[in-house]
Amino acid sequence: MITRGEVGMAAEPQRAGLFNWLGSLWGGNRGYDATQGSNKRRTVSTITESTDSMMGEQGRKNAVSEVRDLHRNFSLASWAIRKHLDYTTGFTLHSDNATFRAAMDNWSKPLNCDVRGTMSLQEIIRMAEERRMVDGDVFLMKLQNGMLQAIEGDRIKDPPTRPSGQQWVNGVRLNRAGRATGYAVWDRIENDYQYARNVRAGNIYHLAYCDRFDQVRGMSPMMSASNSLRDLYESQTYELAKGKVLSALGLKITRQASEPLAGEEEDCETYSERGFKASAAFGSAPWMLELDPGDDASFMTGVTPSNEWQAFAVEMSRLCLAALDIPYSFFNGQGHNFSQSKADWLHYM
Repeated sequence: MITRGEVGMAAEPQRAGLFNWLGSLWGGNRGYDATQGSNKRRTVSTITESTDSMMGEQGRKNAVSEVRDLHRNFSLASWAIRKHLDYTTGFTLHSDNATFRAAMDNWSKPLNCDVRGTMSLQEIIRMAEERRMVDGDVFLMKLQNGMLQAIEGDRIKDPPTRPSGQQWVNGVRLNRAGRATGYAVWDRIENDYQYARNVRAGNIYHLAYCDRFDQVRGMSPMMSASNSLRDLYESQTYELAKGKVLSALGLKITRQASEPLAGEEEDCETYSERGFKASAAFGSAPWMLELDPGDDASFMTGVTPSNEWQAFAVEMSRLCLAALDIPYSFFNGQGHNFSQSKADWLHYM
């Protein structure tokens, strides 16, 4: 006869084995799961370096080209940037000193502010933020006559010759503490660049998006959504192409080939050699097809864009707008009442 205590002792090893197995599933390594490799997902590089080292000159050129192309050709990307500018650059100077305010208004005019004489100070601020969003950073150079000259980010590159002992990072000269002391400015010559000169850091306003302490050049916040924007843009093009094909009234005629009788040779002539053409003309009058025995006719139809693709496009749009912290209700207010839309706006502000 087995007592109750003996039953518990016999079940103890099994219970311990179960707990050990559960512990192995729930982080039994006594560390962080993120530090353990797994073949269930993509392996992340273990090299930790600065953003400028990861990008380099060619990497920065590729990244800027990608975001610029999306800004030019994809309406969702260009709309998101314009919406961001509406909320971040729509401000002006306010002062109780009437003399100072009048002097500032006069200097803000295009002929007094912009070296090219085409943009006011307000327009320069909006354009500078736009270039910072797309290119990652932009530079405004202060001239001796009190005007500003805008320099786009791709025109700042390392000089062709660098004296020994100087530290240059993507066109920016740094001191030992990592502070910018100068910038190498290049001019555009047709489809190429020509080195112009070095400019002291004190004469340059560097506007950049940086998310690390040791970062020198800025990086566009849209980089995190560039692949998703590209996928959505291309899939939209494919869906439109498929819709154009299916929107045209197409008739498909299928003719079943008859097998030769025993003792007869198979006729190798094709329908095209016999002059057969599977076509039909559709007019306003009633029409009828006369088919041979074994023939079949059907219309090529389809549902496009599919409900699955539309749901996919909505979720992808949400993810892309999240790169700029823009609520989806700003882009599409369907399904949102006034209270929800106002809450999104207040949270965004």
